[in-house]
Amino acid sequence: NQSTTSTRIQCDFCGLLGHTQDKCHRYNCYKHGNKAQAGSSNSQNTSQQPKSSPNNANSSTVVTESAGNASLCSIHPSDPHCPLQLDADIDWNADTGATSHMTPHRHWVHHYTPYCVPIKLADHTVVYSAGVGTVVFNPVM
Repeated sequence: NQSTTSTRIQCDFCGLLGHTQDKCHRYNCYKHGNKAQAGSSNSQNTSQQPKSSPNNANSSTVVTESAGNASLCSIHPSDPHCPLQLDADIDWNADTGATSHMTPHRHWVHHYTPYCVPIKLADHTVVYSAGVGTVVFNPVM
């Protein structure tokens, strides 16, 4: 089973299961100078200790935000698990009780600031944020 095999792989940088250091988004943020963002968090996050950290004997805490029941779906037309729906990503159902939201549309975000933090999805896979900012809603009823 491929999913069982991939969950046994552990990253040498962040200590999370499912990927190696060469595929680690947190390591790439760290490597490209976003050291503060690679481990930034807020008080509602869960934290884990990294196994190691290059160039730093006293490694910082790895922080993973939980996305609750969120899931990730590829929009690549060749992905058989997620058929391409050209209009599916135009509308956004906002959850006014949610602390954070994710969108693939960078152009919707105002006052954008690059921000890389791991986000654990409901199926325990980890995706990484690219940035934070403000989205202005124009409700359509």
